[in-house]
Amino acid sequence: KVGQSINKARAEYMIARVYSALRWVEPAIYHAEQCLKITEDIGIGDFDLAFAYEILARAYSVAGKKLACKKYIDLSQKAINAVKGEEDRKICQSELNKVKCS
Repeated sequence: KVGQSINKARAEYMIARVYSALRWVEPAIYHAEQCLKITEDIGIGDFDLAFAYEILARAYSVAGKKLACKKYIDLSQKAINAVKGEEDRKICQSELNKVKCS
């Protein structure tokens, strides 16, 4: 095996991002959930946690699941507010702002 858990969490994020862009609901949600699981299991915080919530919001938005989308937008916003670096906070916020729960 190559890479550490943080690399795996970030890879799951990117995979979920691609599936969300393709509007492939089931794999988008699956990989977004894997991203959050790994992130929580190893206790990654800061922008990684914000992005884990953001990708779940994005996946649930694609699925048309408004309540779940809103839940993860709120969790992501809370995590973004706690991100230490100002530039990292801006990047996270910019991505979250693109997610619409419609």
